[in-house]
Amino acid sequence: MTSNDFYLQLQNDVISYSNNSDSISSLDVSFKENAFTEILLEELSIKGFVESPTATYIEFPKGNGIAKCNGFSIPEEDTKIDIIISSYFADQEIQKINQNDIEKLFLQAQRFIETSFKKEGLELFDFSSEQHSIIKTIFDKSKDCDRINIILLSNGLNVARKLDVKKDIAGKVVTFEIFDLERYKRLRNSGRTDEPIRVNLLEFTEDGIPSVTYQNKSGFSTSVLIIPGEVLFELYNRFGNRLLELNVRSYLQARGKVNKGILTTIQTEPDKFLTYNNGITVVAEDLVFNDKKTRVLEIIGMQIVNGGQTTASIHRAHKENKISIEDVFVQAKITVVPANLFQEVVPLISEYSNTQNKVNSVDLGANNPYHIGIERVTKATWLPGQTSKWFYERARGSYETERARSSIKKFDIEYPSSNKFTKEDLSRYENLWNLQPHIVSRGGQKNFVKFMEDKVGLYKKGWEPSQDEYKNIIGLAIFCRTVSKIARSIDIPAYRVNIVNYTTSLIVEKTTKRIDRKAIWENQAVTKAMHDLITDWLNKMKVLLIEIAHKDFVGENTGEVFKKDKCWDVLRKKTEDWKLPDNVHKELANLEIKGTSGADQTILIPDIPRDIKDNMARCMQLSADEWFAIARWGATSGLLLEWQKGIANTLSGYAINNWVKYPSEKQAKHGVSIINLYQENQSKN
Repeated sequence: MTSNDFYLQLQNDVISYSNNSDSISSLDVSFKENAFTEILLEELSIKGFVESPTATYIEFPKGNGIAKCNGFSIPEEDTKIDIIISSYFADQEIQKINQNDIEKLFLQAQRFIETSFKKEGLELFDFSSEQHSIIKTIFDKSKDCDRINIILLSNGLNVARKLDVKKDIAGKVVTFEIFDLERYKRLRNSGRTDEPIRVNLLEFTEDGIPSVTYQNKSGFSTSVLIIPGEVLFELYNRFGNRLLELNVRSYLQARGKVNKGILTTIQTEPDKFLTYNNGITVVAEDLVFNDKKTRVLEIIGMQIVNGGQTTASIHRAHKENKISIEDVFVQAKITVVPANLFQEVVPLISEYSNTQNKVNSVDLGANNPYHIGIERVTKATWLPGQTSKWFYERARGSYETERARSSIKKFDIEYPSSNKFTKEDLSRYENLWNLQPHIVSRGGQKNFVKFMEDKVGLYKKGWEPSQDEYKNIIGLAIFCRTVSKIARSIDIPAYRVNIVNYTTSLIVEKTTKRIDRKAIWENQAVTKAMHDLITDWLNKMKVLLIEIAHKDFVGENTGEVFKKDKCWDVLRKKTEDWKLPDNVHKELANLEIKGTSGADQTILIPDIPRDIKDNMARCMQLSADEWFAIARWGATSGLLLEWQKGIANTLSGYAINNWVKYPSEKQAKHGVSIINLYQENQSKN
């Protein structure tokens, strides 16, 4: 695809994302800039370049110029802040951004940072406004921050050769990143977020690091190095999660046994760290050796594919806990893999690496039988009317790859870009359906990991969804996308993604998962009644969710609040009186549950009063194992009375028999109370 084609496609993506107009000129430029920002941040988040970013739009006068921010990201396990500033062009031809343009944009971001780092910045906006909340979030982080990364997003073409920009703000080191049209095009086509990381070991050591190298008959060479902990610390401090891009597991802080063990060893027996630790597995595009091929001087395209916990734990021990790592050394196995084979070979290296935590199908992502099965059925299933299909982008960039190989006109008719969805999209839809808006709010990468953890071992080679299952998947995708599209037409200044997540899951819960996904598939759209409900609840949610963050989590970071299961619990309680309108309730489908054989089955609940029907549906959505677990929890915790434990056991028995017998009105009513009590208790632990 040429750069000009990509430029025009990106403009169409912005229009499609907004879903407000058929022509570029009829949309406000700032609105398009916000849509453009959200599109790029979503992709950068999925690839781990930024963590749980928040897209926003803040602009205010400062001095003789303006201060501006289009978004920010605050990683959990880092001491930096990412500030996003965007520049979007709506022209029909590619525009260039030169040195003056870029320096001006970076200066606007710097003014925003300087203001946000001072208490005076908190006085610029009303306490209840989202702008105030965002500035307070950044102000609070400024105390622990030591680095600021300003990221410029633009659909223009960067022609600057050298930039004269400020390298520090308020004593913090400042770095700069530019994602222009060409760099974003590379991201779309290859899945890479950045130029290869080049590590010059001569910056850290006098003459490189000794190595032993072996080259096999297949042409791959592997080198073994003993890397000083201080070097690994400096690399992670400089590059952060970019080093771990191809390792899809998240570093989950020092909570698990492995991470605590790593920290303990660093603190008490640092000289034995090399003995106890299994080391890290690294892939690189190339290694530069000394003349005798005995020492590595430079690593080109470095990626840690196993050992992310080791790397981050060493960094945390030294940075946060102030533990000396002078005597810490780590074994590193580095395999040189040509850049064009990364996507094929690296997952296999991850799979077979014998490190602290065995890599499972979570790490393989796209190669899991679940995703392969979804892709296979998607390609074979036409939409109603037999004119087009959906496209499941199992591997990033496959849509454009297949489009380039085909007749583009024919391909665009068969697979319109609006019908493309990725495995990360699917994980978001499914986790929202499973009532986990707080998990989805943690960002694309962490949400995907949680989604895949739930799929491990459930799907074998050759599996594929039935036609009904596939229609439910697409029906859900359309429902979730509709919520997002309506939200973009509503004035939501910030935290729109979180508001969308919580609204979506709340509607799923209030409908007891009886949204008629097959009807949505047939019409490729939600009904007017559902559209009106979504609009109404989004408007209410944008007020309620922010109110919860400010009043129920006083002093806490607003964005972090939405990632907590407790936030979901609080919201459920505050929306107990939110009722579905009659026209929506009449459209609900029959209850679908998983039978004991694993196959989906539909249960027709009798035509009884809606409250009773909803209670029955909620009880019957739980499996026999889930009801048994509730009964066991009640017995060990002492929080259920004998008659309540009896109901849980009875409902477990009904579930074993595939609900041949329905819960009675009283059993269903008490069953819902038991479920609520159990969920509240679990969220506290």
